[in-house]
Amino acid sequence: MGISHKKVYQEVYPFTTENIQGYMKELDLEGKNVLTVGSSLDQAYNALALGANTVRVLDINANTKKYCAMKSKLILSHARKDLYRAVMSKRPFMEEQGVTYSNEQFNKTRTEACNYYLQNQKAYNRLRQRLNNPESLTITEGNIFRMDEAIGEEKFDRICFSNVLQMLDYFKDKKETAYDLLEPQSPNWSTHLTNDGILQLFYLYSFRQKDIMTPDNKNVGYDLSKVVKSIRKTTPAEAGTLDLVFFDSCTGTLGSTDAAVLNTKRR
Repeated sequence: MGISHKKVYQEVYPFTTENIQGYMKELDLEGKNVLTVGSSLDQAYNALALGANTVRVLDINANTKKYCAMKSKLILSHARKDLYRAVMSKRPFMEEQGVTYSNEQFNKTRTEACNYYLQNQKAYNRLRQRLNNPESLTITEGNIFRMDEAIGEEKFDRICFSNVLQMLDYFKDKKETAYDLLEPQSPNWSTHLTNDGILQLFYLYSFRQKDIMTPDNKNVGYDLSKVVKSIRKTTPAEAGTLDLVFFDSCTGTLGSTDAAVLNTKRR
């Protein structure tokens, strides 16, 4: 596997570029322990605002911890309606610290529409309350393809991979296919889920119900039927159930939908 030989993407996202609230509301996060990727930290912040007990961010980006410290401080010190401006204004300061902002970002209106914690004061206050407890949110630098090395045998009720798996080509060797890489990982990820735990496996941009049957759909990058077959090569108990949930697109385009693939571990 070529993971250790690749140059790792180290930019941070000021805010998410996906409709996080669209799928997180399907995960019943109240009281749950959550593992998530996310160099924007919005996956973690939304999970806490939706009632997660603890959140661990596992990200290959070495700048995530530094960015988390800055953004969390801004959440605690700024009003909800001022947060977007405050985060964006910190770009020169963060670049002086060696942290580069991605140019892929939404405007303030779309950012607030995609994040539950920015949509109402009750959610924002709940997030701030949780951030005041240092045990609520922890950051671990690590690789989802080598989870045992980063988190040992720790288990979680919910695991969120955001859209990382759309970049499987980045992690595989030249001779591997994306499906070759996915197949052996599925049972390993399952060992880090509690019984009835849910793994948000894929985030699919601009995805419609009719796209399910489209091989190598350009908005996915992979044939979903082959993804399912790769996961199903594990034992049925490890594979669990796969569900596809649809919700409003992160772009806000009328009638457009995004989707997420959820893998539930059964007893």
